[in-house]
Amino acid sequence: MLAQFKLRFTQSTRKKIEAKLRQAYGSQNLRLVKRISALLQLGQGGSVAQVAETLALGEQTIRDYLHAFLKRGIASFRYKASQGRRSKLTPRQRQQLKSWIKAGPLKAGYECGCWSALMVQDLIAKRFNVSYHPHYVSTLLRNLGFSFQRARFVAAHLNEAKRQEWMTHKWPEILRLSAAKDALIYLGMRPVLRSGGR
Repeated sequence: MLAQFKLRFTQSTRKKIEAKLRQAYGSQNLRLVKRISALLQLGQGGSVAQVAETLALGEQTIRDYLHAFLKRGIASFRYKASQGRRSKLTPRQRQQLKSWIKAGPLKAGYECGCWSALMVQDLIAKRFNVSYHPHYVSTLLRNLGFSFQRARFVAAHLNEAKRQEWMTHKWPEILRLSAAKDALIYLGMRPVLRSGGR
C-alpha cells in the first residue's frame, strides 16, 4: 500500500501529461481520459476518495493508476492489448442502446445535442458496465444501423433566395409574435431588439 503523500508535478511533467490528456480526448479514449484526469486531480491536492467519487471509479483503481505512474511515469498511460475477448452487449442491450441513441443525448442525461463515440462509450459503461474501445464503438454504431455524420456549416446569407424569404416572411413574423407577447428578441446572448419601441 502506498504511503500518504501529496503528488506534485514539475511544470514540464504537467505539460506532458496535459498533452497526453488532449490526445486521449482526441482519440475518444474514455478509459485513458479518466486515468490521466485522476492523476491531474491527485496532483492538485485531491484525495484518492475524492478523485474516485468525481470520476465514478473505485478507490483501488485510483491507487493502481498512481502506483503505475510512480513506477513507470507517462509510459503507464499505454495499455497493453487485451488478451481476452471483450465483453459483448446482449441483443436486448443492443436494442436498448439503439433506442437511447435515437432519443438523443439530452434524454440520456448529456448536455450536448449530438452524439460522439466518446459519449456513447460512456453511456455503455454507465448503463451496462461494459467497456469498449472508442474505435469499436464506431463499429458497433455502424452495426446498429447508424452512420457517422460530420457537421457542415453553410452561411445562409450566401443563398439570396433563402435570405429574401427570411427577411420578407420569417423576420416580420418574429417581430409580430414579439410585439404580441411584449417579449425581447435575443440573437446570440444579448438583446438586440426590444418590441414596442421601448
